[in-house]
Amino acid sequence: MFILVSLALFILWILVNTSLLFNHIHPWDDPPYFWLQGLVGVFSLLITTTVLVSQSRQSKLAEQRADVQLQIIVLIGQRTAKLIELQEELRHDLPNVRDRRDEQAEVLQQTMTPQAMIETLEELNEDAGEP
Repeated sequence: MFILVSLALFILWILVNTSLLFNHIHPWDDPPYFWLQGLVGVFSLLITTTVLVSQSRQSKLAEQRADVQLQIIVLIGQRTAKLIELQEELRHDLPNVRDRRDEQAEVLQQTMTPQAMIETLEELNEDAGEP
């Protein structure tokens, strides 16, 4: 909508100034339309500033979402580790279940800290060739 309104105003500006010139009345902005060029420059500055501010806000929101996702992943990992730990305890306590050592369950019982998770993700990105 902004583009259409701006375009209409620019065309109207040119038509009015040109018609004044053909009617032998001194227009307020002679061709090559110095004042119109200044107006276009101001509009360009406003649009550029608006886009940059919008991108900055979107970047901050994306960062916050990533932090929340990491916290959720860490919490899920902690809960999963606790469930595995409880299941292993139950297996050791039940007399009718054969007690055995499960190395995979021992590894899965360990919770990962957010810093360790970030380091692992960075290593995976480096291995994949991403910056």
